[in-house]
Amino acid sequence: MDVDLIRAFIVVAKNLSFTRAADELGTSQPLLSRAIRRLEDVVGEELVDRTRRQIALTPAGCAFLKECRSILDRIDVAINCARKAGHGAKSVLRIGVTESVPAPSLRHGVSAFIKQRPEVSMSVKMMPGNVLADALRSGELDAGLILFNNTDRRDLTWRAVARSRIVLAVPSAWKFPNDQEVRLELLRDAPFVLSNPETSPQVYAAHISWCDEAGFRPKNVRYASSSLEMRFLVSCGLGVGFAYESNLGSSWDGIDFLPIANYPQTDAVEFHLTWLADRPSPLVQDFLECLVQNVRHGHIVRRENGFGLEWKETVRRR
Repeated sequence: MDVDLIRAFIVVAKNLSFTRAADELGTSQPLLSRAIRRLEDVVGEELVDRTRRQIALTPAGCAFLKECRSILDRIDVAINCARKAGHGAKSVLRIGVTESVPAPSLRHGVSAFIKQRPEVSMSVKMMPGNVLADALRSGELDAGLILFNNTDRRDLTWRAVARSRIVLAVPSAWKFPNDQEVRLELLRDAPFVLSNPETSPQVYAAHISWCDEAGFRPKNVRYASSSLEMRFLVSCGLGVGFAYESNLGSSWDGIDFLPIANYPQTDAVEFHLTWLADRPSPLVQDFLECLVQNVRHGHIVRRENGFGLEWKETVRRR
């Protein structure tokens, strides 16, 4: 029996909706419905009652669901045992992370890896992009989660694992309405805190291009070498900066994080898992698979006290 069919049935049973289950599995509703029909043909019993407005499990489906969960648990145990035997002694996965990586998008993937590979000890170090790349080349790290700015990509390979839109970091003292998106062109005369063009030329160029598209070039600019430095300067009222959407709803004294009106979805920034091209690692590939299958996407929503993010987990079929 196809294990993917069993996983699909469990998701349908959890959601009691083909539409919601299809969204979670990253497939279409008709394809999922046909998959469940194939499973019912294999079992020889109707598992889902489709005669009601909301689907329900039949008695056969309820009994099958209990055993399906037990089967998948045993499969996971078997996979872990095989991996332990294949890797021998306790393995270590050494990960470098740059400051800008959006943790809310990726933490479910990290948790899934830890659950699937309990025999692996994971070490995590926070470091700048170029330092991270050098650590990969020297063998100090196995992989890195990174936003490629001016990072030297020589000898590296990578894959995108998350995307993030840009929002504004505005001094709270400026008294902007915290329930309205900000039109960037209205800030043409405002001071800005931008990435340092010497240390992060690609990020600086992106900041300038967004202002150019809004019809202006900032006249009064201060430069920050890190997002922490940018937040400090913004909180002091010295200008408006650009941040990532994962900051929405977060608490930083002196700063309001606000969405940009008419922000193009195509301008979302990509974050990558990167590793040394000539040093492929089964552990890194397992980690990558967990990140990609469990990535979460944020949707900007208005709340009583301003804007925030609602996170949707996208589980992809293997």
